[in-house]
This record gives sequence, C-alpha cells and structure tokens, in this order.
Amino acid sequence: MASTVFGRLEERPGGVLSKLAGEQKFSVVSDIGGTNIRFANVGSECELDAPVRYPLSRFTSFAEAFAAFQSDALHGLKPEAIAVGAAGPVRHGTVRMTNASWTITEQDLATLTTTGTAILVNDL
Repeated sequence: MASTVFGRLEERPGGVLSKLAGEQKFSVVSDIGGTNIRFANVGSECELDAPVRYPLSRFTSFAEAFAAFQSDALHGLKPEAIAVGAAGPVRHGTVRMTNASWTITEQDLATLTTTGTAILVNDL
C-alpha cells in the first residue's frame, strides 16, 4: 500500500465497508485538487469514511487513480455510484481539467459503478 494512503477502509472500526458486511451498497466521492486527488466511501445512510489521498502527479488519468483506490481500499469492489468534483468547466458531461492533462466524462465514470450512476461537477 502506498504511504500516501491513510489506511485501508476495512481496518477502520465503523468504516462504511465494515458496516456493509460484504454488501456493495456504497458510493464513492472524489475531489481532484491542484496537487492531490481524494476519494472517500459514502454509505447508504450518507456516512462518510476518511478520505484516501494520492498525489495527482502519480497518475496519467482519473481511471488510473480510481484503479489505485479500488485496489487499495475497496478490494476491487465497484461502488453503486460515483460523484467527482473537478477543476474545470463541465460541458455536456465532460471536463477538461485545468490543473492536469486529464479529460473526464460522466460516461467513463459510469463504467466504474455497478448501476451506471455518475455525476461530474466543477469543484468551485
């Protein structure tokens, strides 16, 4: 596990994944800042786990960053939904990041979930 990761979510008492006992009823939120990308699980009752943070420069795409989070913290499980706040204007479900050379689409985000539910917003 990378040293920048705060810890595996199942090891935190009361974390979303430990409460679900193997069920996949959780969502993921992500914030892409100027130097870091953060991910956190959100449980079915809107409880939020501590964020997992990675340096933005470590990845060449959002999909690559999500794959690291999925491996480090989710045991490969897919969330039901994902919401991403990104630096840059969102037009027709697409953002071209202003602080990284990434393009992210809601369509691509939807493939990361079990239900195809994804939202992409400007992080203001």
